Amino acid sequence: MTPLNDLALRLRKSFPDANLDVAEPADPSGFGFLDISCRGCVLAIQWQEKGHFGVSSPEGHGYGEKPDEIYRSVDDAAARIAELIISNGKTIPPAEVTLRELRAEKELPQAALAALLGVSQPAVSRLERNVSRMMVATLQTVIQAMGGRLILQAHFPDGVIRQIRIDDLFRSAEALVASQPADEAECARSK
Repeated sequence: MTPLNDLALRLRKSFPDANLDVAEPADPSGFGFLDISCRGCVLAIQWQEKGHFGVSSPEGHGYGEKPDEIYRSVDDAAARIAELIISNGKTIPPAEVTLRELRAEKELPQAALAALLGVSQPAVSRLERNVSRMMVATLQTVIQAMGGRLILQAHFPDGVIRQIRIDDLFRSAEALVASQPADEAECARSK
C-alpha cells in the first residue's frame, strides 16, 4: 500500500461522509493525487514517492502549480487535512518566493534561462541576487521568458488589494523619457 492510499484510508475512517478520489502515480517517479470533498471543504492532495504530501485548497489554484503546504509524513498530512475539514478552513499559500526558487520550480537551469533572455548565465545569477534593484520591465521580461505573466499588487492596511496595470506603468515611463532632453533620457534609460 502506498502512503497515498494509507492517507485515504485514514481519512475515510475519520470522515466516512467524505468523497475521496484517489489517482495513483502512473509511474514510480510520478505524482499521485487525492481529491477530497467533505462538509463544504474541498482539498487537493499531491503525493510523490519522494515522500511528501502537497495540500492545497483549489480556489485560486491553477493546474500544475506548486502546492500551498507541504507535509513529510502521512501523520502530519492527515492531521492538517482533518483540521481543515473540521474548521472548513483553507490552506495557506507560501507568502513569497525568490526569483531563484521560481526558476527552480519551473525546472529551468540558469543557462537555459540565459539563452531565452539572450544573456550570459552569470548575468542571470546577478539578476537573481539583485531582484530588489531590478527595474519592473526587466523582471517582467524574466518572468515572460519562464512562461509566466508578472502581476503587481498594492496591499493596503484596510484590506484593499489593487492590481497595478503594468502596461500603463511602461507607457508613462516611455512618455517621461521621450519628453526629456536627449542626455537626460539616456541617463534615465541606463538607471
